[in-house]
Amino acid sequence: MSGRYKLFMRPEPQFFMMGAVSADEGELYVADYAQYPEPSIRDIRKAVEIINHEPENLGSFTKELETKAYKKPKVLIFGKERAWPAVIGPSSSHPPLIVHQDVAQALNTQGFTGFALQEVHLRWFFPPQLLFSRRPRYFALETKKRLEYFLKIYEKKDGNYVFHYETGDFSDPELKKIQNEYGRFEQRIIPIVESWDGSDFFHMGKWEGLFGELGCSRKFLDLVHQSGWTGFTFAPLDKIGSMSVYDYRSKPWPPSLWYPEGHPE
Repeated sequence: MSGRYKLFMRPEPQFFMMGAVSADEGELYVADYAQYPEPSIRDIRKAVEIINHEPENLGSFTKELETKAYKKPKVLIFGKERAWPAVIGPSSSHPPLIVHQDVAQALNTQGFTGFALQEVHLRWFFPPQLLFSRRPRYFALETKKRLEYFLKIYEKKDGNYVFHYETGDFSDPELKKIQNEYGRFEQRIIPIVESWDGSDFFHMGKWEGLFGELGCSRKFLDLVHQSGWTGFTFAPLDKIGSMSVYDYRSKPWPPSLWYPEGHPE
């Protein structure tokens, strides 16, 4: 393996994918995240005119519209929760994680890095029992750093994982071919330690900021465990297969088994 693919290996995982419990399990979830008002009829007519007659000016017109962004993004939420949770997750992979004011305060005062917070306005919420409760402040969690990685591909044979292929080129034709063979192969993310600057939050996909795949350091996982916050999900970043909910409230802590039996080293 080349030097640029040097592995970050420790007895316990230090990088985690993070998310929130799914809407299917009854938690509150983000149904819509609006950063900008709906364009007015006047704005739409002007855009059409620019496209037809001055297409070179469309970029500057778009930037002009962006100056009309809401001071607080408007967030539409639904769910069956009876208490305000520590985190409100998306109904899909696109809207960001929305964290409770207690989480935001801890991030701002306990030396966490690699993130930004933007307060949001909850446009509507359900169920009715929360309508008259004191509403806490919530903040969208945005990542500022990227962690580079490559993939190891394993083939499933007789209940075991057999190494098959690895690549850091995500346009690799062989990778595309493998990914099209559903059920036969599993992929594993391997972080490249040289690309990590020590930040506690980072994104993995091409989309940074609010809408990328969100990762965190062990430091944040430990904080969530110690604080007893519920609603978060975590999985070791280099765990093979799809992300699973990890019980970070388990005792003793840290757990003796981070990966399932038979997991590749």
